[in-house]
Amino acid sequence: MKRILFLVLLLTFGWSTYTQASHLMGGEITWECFKTGPNSGKFQFKVKLYRDCNGVQGPGALTLSTNAPGWGGGIPCALQTQTDISPVGPGCPTCLNPQGYANAVEEFVYLSAPINITGVPPAGGWYFAYTDCCRNGAITNLAAGSGWFTLRAIMFPYNATNTNPCYDSSPQFAERPQLSTCTGNTTSYNHNAIDTDLDSLVYDWGRPLDNTPFPGSTTNYPYNPNYTYNSPLPGPAQNAGNIAAVMNPINGVVTFTSFTAGAFVTVTKVTAYKCNIKVAEVYREIQIALIAGCIISPVLGNNTPPDVTDALLNPISQIIDTVYAGDTVELDLFGQDFEAQAPGAAPLVFQQIALSATGPMFGTNFTNEAAGCPYPPCAVINSFTNQPTGLMDTVPPIAPKFFPGFISFRFRWITDCNHLDKTLGCITAKSVYNFVFKVFDNFCPSPAVNFNTLTIVVLAPPPVGGARMKCADVLPNGNVNLTFLPPVDTGEADTNQFFKKFYVYRSATGTAGPYSLIDSLEGFKITNYDTVITYLDGTANANAGSVSYYLTTRSGCDILDREISDTISTIYLNVTQVGTDASLSWTPLMTPLNSSTTGKYYIYRESPPAGSGIWSLIDSTTSLTYLDPVAVCDDSINYQIRVRDTSVANCTSRSNINGAQLQSAIPNITSPSLRCVSVLTNGDIQLNWVGSIDTAQYFSGYTIYQATNPAGPFTNIGFVSNSNANTFTHVGANGQTTIN
Repeated sequence: MKRILFLVLLLTFGWSTYTQASHLMGGEITWECFKTGPNSGKFQFKVKLYRDCNGVQGPGALTLSTNAPGWGGGIPCALQTQTDISPVGPGCPTCLNPQGYANAVEEFVYLSAPINITGVPPAGGWYFAYTDCCRNGAITNLAAGSGWFTLRAIMFPYNATNTNPCYDSSPQFAERPQLSTCTGNTTSYNHNAIDTDLDSLVYDWGRPLDNTPFPGSTTNYPYNPNYTYNSPLPGPAQNAGNIAAVMNPINGVVTFTSFTAGAFVTVTKVTAYKCNIKVAEVYREIQIALIAGCIISPVLGNNTPPDVTDALLNPISQIIDTVYAGDTVELDLFGQDFEAQAPGAAPLVFQQIALSATGPMFGTNFTNEAAGCPYPPCAVINSFTNQPTGLMDTVPPIAPKFFPGFISFRFRWITDCNHLDKTLGCITAKSVYNFVFKVFDNFCPSPAVNFNTLTIVVLAPPPVGGARMKCADVLPNGNVNLTFLPPVDTGEADTNQFFKKFYVYRSATGTAGPYSLIDSLEGFKITNYDTVITYLDGTANANAGSVSYYLTTRSGCDILDREISDTISTIYLNVTQVGTDASLSWTPLMTPLNSSTTGKYYIYRESPPAGSGIWSLIDSTTSLTYLDPVAVCDDSINYQIRVRDTSVANCTSRSNINGAQLQSAIPNITSPSLRCVSVLTNGDIQLNWVGSIDTAQYFSGYTIYQATNPAGPFTNIGFVSNSNANTFTHVGANGQTTIN
């Protein structure tokens, strides 16, 4: 497009025209499955026919032929609307005055009553077809045939599911067909099929069909030399300057450049896949007129499409943006066209431009984010201050609204988990949406159009990883305090943004399970990846046995498998006496122990008697058993096992407290040897002896007995509690006068 105009005398050039013999230029068959309301579970079929306004009228009603059970007589469809969709502009052809142009077109829309179809389609599908006569006679790319015209759509089986009630709608074409373009321009157009079930769509060229009935005797319509069904528009074989048409299989954009004029039949096939299973094929056949002579003046040359750019003035044609559900997509667009009007207009009378937008998720009137699309939030078109633009007509019958030279608008869509495929029986972590912004001028006989396709790929956010389990601490009452850290951020996703909650699972029968969901943790923010999180299980009863736990992480759209933490178990300690040892055995905390621990189990012993509360570390081990020699004659002793985690969690896993009544072996202690008895000057008597062997280990005390007769009786006169003492003084013994 040229932004600068020179003052020139506009010359009038003749338009190329075509003479058509009949009326059919194209059409399509689609269906809708009602999932709510009084017709829930029923199909409604829609047929669109495009009539050349230079020919005869379209039918007042029609019947679809089908092999679907119960409808052998066909599915009747009644005419609903009849709309002139010819180009709009001063001097453009209309159905009232087609002027012999092939882009004077009328659209007929037919609907069936809501119907049930009971059964499962065969592998080849159920077909729905309409055949009529006749095609236009002046078609450039088709060879001589019968002139018959056949539309079709096919419904395929999905996992042997009965179609009563229905479960799937076919793709629908949101854009009206591109009827014409001027030769010499690079043209892009998009039929923009949408699927309300969020099935995956694939675009391809289809074959125009001849003859009737479908499908038995229907044949592919023959092409003239150098044209084929997948190369139906002029290419280098017709003119070295031509660039053959290419169709994007993902968004359906067709791009070509042609200097060859004529009328060309094209068929676009759209295949819908539900969970990678083909469920529908719909076909749009349309005749596109390539019109020569779209000249403004010898100096300015051909009329060209409006420019459409982003805020940085970069040309826009096809944009693919991949986002995670929850992201907001905003795109500022500018359209401009300062070319002059058609020949005969005053030099300073400029063209006007209009905007048309289609897409599966636009809200009501393109302004309502909460309603109007299948799965809100809806996409909107606003001004740069987020106010309605008024650029498009929203009240039927819809007509373009033209503006002098320049328009601007902002596309905005807050994506959501609602925008991912909801098909039962499979998981779809990606959905593709195509939004088409068509900016066109009012140049006649064929307005120049700039199709801009924004493809938004909505991905399910990647699952946030599993929690990092650190400690399982058994409290004296048997409750368990779990300590863990959030998942480590991989850099692929924002844990805080996509995290939803943790689910806590517990097993009292070992690490192999079964596990039961006991609780969920939510309502908090993960401020960083070293946030210490604790959970108290008040019904664990971990004094009766080991209790195992794991956590799952709910995140994103929760349609992918939840990440699972490592399993952690409470340490359950059992103490018995084996020989002269206390035998300790316990269950593992984790196998192996976390790298953030010291890698050891620490053994603590309570000073007797049990319940004293005085604990001492006696040893550590990497084993799950330990022998502690008994050092008491007969007493109750408790033990506990502990594991220390040295990460930022800084926690300790303690076992239950367990003990036993322990006894040492009966010692073989020799009697003390009395060596000397001395009478002191004051009459007291002093005893000296040699202590017993191993007295220090097993010693309790020496008891002193005295008698005045070797035969007794003996009387307890004292006690020595110090094992190192070897003397005792009998005070008041009166040893000077009494024999002791």
